[in-house]
Amino acid sequence: MAKVRTVLGDVDPQEIGITLIHEHLFYDRIGEEEQNRKFVDLEVQRKELSGFQEQGGKCVVDQTTIDLGRQPKLLQRLAEETGLHIIASTGFYHEPWLPEIVRNADINQIAHQMINEIDEAIEGVDFRAGLIGEIGSTEIGTTAQEEKVLRAAARAHQATGAPISTHTIAGAEALHQIAILKEEGVELQKVIISHVDLDHVEHLCLIAEQGVFLGFDTIGKPRFRDEYRMTGDEIRLEVLCAMVKAGFEDQILLSHDISNPDYLSTNGGHGYIHLLGEFVPRLHDRLSETTIEKFIIHNPRRALEF
Repeated sequence: MAKVRTVLGDVDPQEIGITLIHEHLFYDRIGEEEQNRKFVDLEVQRKELSGFQEQGGKCVVDQTTIDLGRQPKLLQRLAEETGLHIIASTGFYHEPWLPEIVRNADINQIAHQMINEIDEAIEGVDFRAGLIGEIGSTEIGTTAQEEKVLRAAARAHQATGAPISTHTIAGAEALHQIAILKEEGVELQKVIISHVDLDHVEHLCLIAEQGVFLGFDTIGKPRFRDEYRMTGDEIRLEVLCAMVKAGFEDQILLSHDISNPDYLSTNGGHGYIHLLGEFVPRLHDRLSETTIEKFIIHNPRRALEF
């Protein structure tokens, strides 16, 4: 029977409801600038997510990998205190974050660690990971080390059935990632290509034609729009309508990718309430309720169940 694996145990996929598919709730990123290196404030996140819950939100996927300082104990406490379905990830990010233990390991050794976290438990807690990712490539190309991790993710998927989420910069390297996963025998309907927030509809259609899910998941992030040539919300609305017209509404996922405290409402950012409070109401002017529910309920459920 299909399930969604949360930090409080496996749940019926029908239970998870409105889902933020790509967020970062807690982290301790060794090697980053001090200002945004660490975020482990349980009380702040409980307060931040209360707004999302008041809007009807039910589920949040924490795509913080091992090397980005994932905080499993805090994830478990947050789920217990809020009642949210929270999904933890396994895997490793991309250069330059990949740790020495990954650089010195082979594909199967890396896959073995991911498999253990999905089938047995994450070290230090009594729950299991429900997603592999986000597994990344740099903008200029997938390095040999990144390809090794991507192939390990594919083999962990083959062994467990768990979905894979990849990291891209505005969809760059997406087709290369897909080719590697396909070569490893991955079921592409269980793959999420993250951060495809760009205005090149033809390229997006090429990605979608492979059968993967598309993560339009930097909604509300002005820094991404400026620094990485990703689109702002107005263009994103137009792109989503174009993708629906092209026949890909069953493959679209939405989220914020809140990845440092500056984006939280507490600090003047858009927080976890932007999607449902600002962006979705604008979608209602352009798309049907049925289509929007696919983006935030039905598609995430299908992406996450295994």
